[in-house]
Amino acid sequence: MVWPAAAIIVLGAVAAMLNGWIGPRPKGLPVWSVALMLVALTVCLVGVWVVRNWPDRRPDDNTEAGAAKPPGPSPTETIVSVVPPELASRILLSTDDSSGSPVLFSSRGDGSERRRVRDWGGPGIAVPHSETLLLAWNGRLEIRKVTGEHVRTVTLPPKGYTDESPAIAGGTVYFIRLRVKDVGGGTSVARDPRLMNIPLDGTAREHAVATSAALGSVSVSSDGSVKAGTCSVDDPGNVGTACLVGADGRLTRIPGSDGSTMSDVAVSPDGRHVAYSSFAENPYGGSQVFVYDVRTGHTADFSRLPGNNDQPAWAPGSRRSCLAFHHSPTDEDSSVYVGCLGEAASLALPVGKYPIWLSQ
Repeated sequence: MVWPAAAIIVLGAVAAMLNGWIGPRPKGLPVWSVALMLVALTVCLVGVWVVRNWPDRRPDDNTEAGAAKPPGPSPTETIVSVVPPELASRILLSTDDSSGSPVLFSSRGDGSERRRVRDWGGPGIAVPHSETLLLAWNGRLEIRKVTGEHVRTVTLPPKGYTDESPAIAGGTVYFIRLRVKDVGGGTSVARDPRLMNIPLDGTAREHAVATSAALGSVSVSSDGSVKAGTCSVDDPGNVGTACLVGADGRLTRIPGSDGSTMSDVAVSPDGRHVAYSSFAENPYGGSQVFVYDVRTGHTADFSRLPGNNDQPAWAPGSRRSCLAFHHSPTDEDSSVYVGCLGEAASLALPVGKYPIWLSQ
């Protein structure tokens, strides 16, 4: 290096001047003080050299040391930059409440062509082969256009009851009817959930579907052969689990999230998989979207993102099993991811929740 040689030259020149080798030595300057100043100057120069040449052990992303980070998931490990081609052109509805009030937006599955649809939003399901939605609306079920106009009322529950959690299988609507009880103080609670169905075209009245235990929500495959929902079967902790409904109405608990709440249960259109959200222990923290394979009994973590992940929505008519879900890394942030089973999910909408795929 150049600078150590220059420092030695400067140190030698100062020593020569103080000792009188170059010109007269300063008067009244004792020898011991000269030696002390030389030692101090030497220490300072050595200190500067040490600081400048001390190895930098901070992680560098371009070095092997930088790659040796603590184990654990990172969003960049599970996000790919390209939305699956079969989802890119699909119409995806989502609700944006970042301004303080919910607003419904429409976009493509890859997030393009995003536009405002109406000044209110929320959960709902698409009516197949139409641009209408089936919604739980003021205690009853209604079909409304995507733009909000009322099309038809599907159910009119008796006084003291409310209908929610609609699902469509072919020409049949399944839903949960709850009894609402006033407990005083302006508070009411919903009790005694019952699984019901009614023709989508309104040609007949609704009737109860017999089950061995109560369902808190319902989701069905496209042909109605597979039904699932939240339940409390074999749930000693009463945390809320998920169940499959057999052809005989018997409920069978879906394994995989012991001791943790399971919610947002959604059956895939082909009936092969059931997605749900759960706070079951996982390396990513928060809630994750899990997918249960009905045939094999295997459960896999689909979302694999830090924070909370919920509201899975299967894409109808896809040749692969694909879905969208809501991702919330913090209480203030909400986004929508999409993906197909066996692949990492991709960010589709940087702002949004309650994803709804319109039927093709």
